[in-house]
Amino acid sequence: MVNMRNLIRRRPATRIDEEQRLIQLQADGDTDQLDNWLTARTPRINVFEHTGAYLTPASTVKWNDGPLPVGTKPDPHNLQYSFHGAAYTLSGDLIPESQRRVTGPWFDVVRSDNPTVLGRDTLSQLDRDSERLSGRWIYGGTFFNHFGHFILESLTTLWLPVEDAGIIWHPLFAERQFLDVFEQALVDLLGWGNSEMKFATHPLRVERLIVPERPVAVNRFVEPEALKVWDTVAEAAPKSNGPYPEKMFLSRTRFQHDAFPVANDQQLDQAMESLGFSVIHPQELPVAQQIALARGAKVISGVQGSAMHVAAFARNGTHIIEFDRQESTNPNGTQLAIAAAREQPFAFIRCVGRDESGAVNRDIGKAIATVKKLMSRRAFHSAPEFTVIPVTAVPYEFALRAKAGRHIE
Repeated sequence: MVNMRNLIRRRPATRIDEEQRLIQLQADGDTDQLDNWLTARTPRINVFEHTGAYLTPASTVKWNDGPLPVGTKPDPHNLQYSFHGAAYTLSGDLIPESQRRVTGPWFDVVRSDNPTVLGRDTLSQLDRDSERLSGRWIYGGTFFNHFGHFILESLTTLWLPVEDAGIIWHPLFAERQFLDVFEQALVDLLGWGNSEMKFATHPLRVERLIVPERPVAVNRFVEPEALKVWDTVAEAAPKSNGPYPEKMFLSRTRFQHDAFPVANDQQLDQAMESLGFSVIHPQELPVAQQIALARGAKVISGVQGSAMHVAAFARNGTHIIEFDRQESTNPNGTQLAIAAAREQPFAFIRCVGRDESGAVNRDIGKAIATVKKLMSRRAFHSAPEFTVIPVTAVPYEFALRAKAGRHIE
């Protein structure tokens, strides 16, 4: 277990300034200054322990529309949601590390939106209404009942092993008091399975709260602490006796909740199988088996989506091939961040369009030809054909590179 005294640091006074500087340089399009600033920045991830803290209750709000009903899911075509619920000191100051790291010009579906200081009346009411929790608790951040975001954000916030501490999460879009099967399996593999868990659906006052800075910023970067979490889980996952496929294709054709289906993607399944890929339907497998398959693969391919984020558990150097889907014109930013951190050569294949009737279909011939080209040794390492994002000591460098990455027409 970790000696907290060696990890807990003073809050860097320039943290917010750094974030604002990044946003401004990106908005100005000044790539030279942005390059210089990113190169000079020393990455740092912090942990803070607070003697006494409040947690305001979780709620999700659609802009100009008020709180959403319990269980509401976000509309993928409408990104206008904000998330309320954060950790505060006893004096009412926001603990900024309790916020999602999605600042910048490229936003996720939901952004944290909480006041930086609580007023006197609000603080008094919060103190009256709060459930008291004694002992030591670690703040697990935003809890996502969603495969990809749970792997990326909820699980990785538990990167700091702490003895005799419970976990507090702010749940997103639902009032939750339990973990689903795959979530419990991942928490168990990470070693937190016996910890007491609380969901901040109502006000809480905590005797001691440990707030680790989050090691993943959606669509931007992945810190080394997240890699340690994924490696720990992958090494703990049970292994099967049979050989693992070297080339796997993650299909979405049996996924019934696909918001962006492509009519002829069953043909893509058949085409990838003909090229020697094992076609996997991940939602039909236990999460430990998905991790074991990813860990054993040399090439992971699939249509853009959360299932592809299992590449986080793959070994460094695993090749990633991502196909576009309806409405997508660029690689998935978070997938690129994983690839950068894992040193995974990454290709994005664009082959979806509309036919004369207006139906969305995939050009299967183009997909086959491109994959064949990629699978040649020469093409895999050719800059004009294959986007390679190198690991760097500067995690924010990904923000500049992600949307400028090459794709294959």
